[in-house]
Parts: sequence; C-alpha cells; structure tokens
Amino acid sequence: MDAIPKQAINISPDKVVGMVHITDEPYQTPEHGVPIRVDHNIDLHYENKSMLDGLRFWVMNFLIWWVVAKKRLLPKTYFPFLWIEREIKGKSGFYLKTNSFFVDGVSKICRQIREGAATWLALDVIIRSNFRWFGPIKLLNYFWLKIRNARAVRNRNKIVAQQLVAAIEDLHSRTGRVIIASIAHGSFEAVLTACQLFIKSHSSRNIRVFFVDQNRQAIQHMASRIDAEGLCEICSTKRLVFLKWGSVLECIQKECGALPNIVEMAGIFDHLNTDTIVDLSLNVREQLPDGGHFITAHVAPNEEAAFLETVLEWYMNYRSPEELGELMSQAGFHGSPAHPHPSTCEIIGEPEKIHYVAVCRK
Repeated sequence: MDAIPKQAINISPDKVVGMVHITDEPYQTPEHGVPIRVDHNIDLHYENKSMLDGLRFWVMNFLIWWVVAKKRLLPKTYFPFLWIEREIKGKSGFYLKTNSFFVDGVSKICRQIREGAATWLALDVIIRSNFRWFGPIKLLNYFWLKIRNARAVRNRNKIVAQQLVAAIEDLHSRTGRVIIASIAHGSFEAVLTACQLFIKSHSSRNIRVFFVDQNRQAIQHMASRIDAEGLCEICSTKRLVFLKWGSVLECIQKECGALPNIVEMAGIFDHLNTDTIVDLSLNVREQLPDGGHFITAHVAPNEEAAFLETVLEWYMNYRSPEELGELMSQAGFHGSPAHPHPSTCEIIGEPEKIHYVAVCRK
C-alpha cells in the first residue's frame, strides 16, 4: 500500500500565514459565538465533487436495501455458515461474512475497511491507499475510495496538518520549544506531515511528539511508520488509556520534562458521548499552558451515513458543527477573545462539509 502523494498535502510553512484563501463567509452561531467557516484553500488541493457522485449515491442506496434484505432472507438460524461473530465498539455480535460481493466481497481494500471500521486500520487504508484505477479490481477500489466520506477524511487530514504547522510555528517563535500530544490514530499521518514540514524549514529540532493510543496494533503501526519516515529522534509512542488524562500527562512530563503545549485528538470525538467530550476537553484546557493549542474534529450528519453503518458497519456519533462549537464552548474555548476567559476557538469545515476541525487556543 503506497503512501498518499506528498503534493496531496502540499503545505509550505512559509505560506501558513497569508495564504490565498477562497472561503465561505464565516458566521457566528447565536448560542455560543464560535465562528464556523468552510475552507476552500486552493493551496491544500482539497478533493471535492466527482462526476461519479450521483452514480455512487444510487449504488449505495441499492446496497443498503440489498444488505437489509439479505439479513432478513438469510437468518443465522438457518444459514449459520454465512455469519461470523465479530466485536464492534466493544460489543460482540453476529454479522454476515460478506455484505456485498461488490464491496467487501472482491475488493480486499473494502474488506479491510469493513473489518477495521472506525479503527486505525480503516483510516490508514483510506488515507494511504494507492489511487491507481487500471484493472477491474483497482477500478472498484477507486470507486469506493472516492466516496464523499473518504474524500472528507483526507481533506480533514490536510486541515489538521495545516493548523498544526501554524501552531508549531507560533510556539517555536514564542517559546522555542514544542511538545505535541497526539491522541489516538485518527490524524497520525497529518501529525507526521506537519513535523516533516517543520524540520524541513528549520535547522532546529526542538520539537517532541508523543503519540498515544490504547490499541496495541495501532501503536506498532505508528512506531513502524515513524521509523520509516526517520522521525524516531523526535517521536515516541505509548500505549495508554487516553481518557485517563492525568496518566497521559504524567508520561509526557516524565519523558519530555514538560507538559504538552499542543494537544491533537482529531477523530476520537466521533466515538465519545457528550459528557466525555466536555470532560476531556476541560481537562485538556486546564492543563494547557497559556498560548497552547488544542486541535480536534468531529463528523457531521451526511447522506452516506446509512451506507457506512449498514454496509460497512462503521458506526459513529454524528454532530453538526454548531454542536461541536457548543461542546468547545462548554469546555471553556470561546469564540471571542473579549470573553472573560479569553480562550479562543474556530470551527473549520472541509469542502465536503462532512468533517469539521475545531482549532482552539488557550
């Protein structure tokens, strides 16, 4: 599986400030005042509408109907050989071995995505797959890897990478030292990209990145990628339960001698309940030094959600950008620097308007 081409995340650090933007007009939501905008930065080479989107949507709706009918016509009681026991989101259950011949049947990539749905494995396949389409199976892979949600995930990575570069530059110029805590695998590749861009433009390597995940395979994968990219000097991994934020900070303090001034956890909120998101974000804000950055993200309701859940068994909690802004506001990240507690926040959407990134500063 080849890496996504570098030009797909073509962000030059010297262009982070003052880049040419073509963006939707920002607006303030009345409840919490956190500004929301959709970005169309031409320098980021976003993936956007495809001529095949109409066909994909029709095929998806047919397959939703097909899988639902298949489960009813071929119950496990009478056709046990067609079913397999799997664990999804910590709960065991019986699922069809193959939902659709044209999705997880003949396509190994789609099968990997379904088997690793909502985990680091599926995200890695979506972000780093080779997009060559020559040949019938590769054409099928291309068809599914270019659905709106897959494009949106890759677009989200570009926003996260861009915002991380800006945050690193800001802290490096003000404090001379950058310590990043990257929580879970969601935007791992974006963090690697940001680090590579920073190192390329600076002789200083006064930056440390601490990757945390509670999945053993994800940690092994991240360690392998870090080694392959030659970033072992500045990056380290640790298997920890990230919800125990005190334990995460303790490990970082022990290894780096200081607390992180950038916290990135884009992708994990899709799987947490509201109270957990607020509590975790509150803990992050309380422990961030003044001027520290917090970058996270959330997936919004969209027309492909039923396909993801029914055919790929990829379950997420969907929230609108307004709801994400409200959660950040409850955690103390407000939209206005004039607020009595002047921690700021902005919600940035990618062009598909499926993934939204919250960029906060204490």
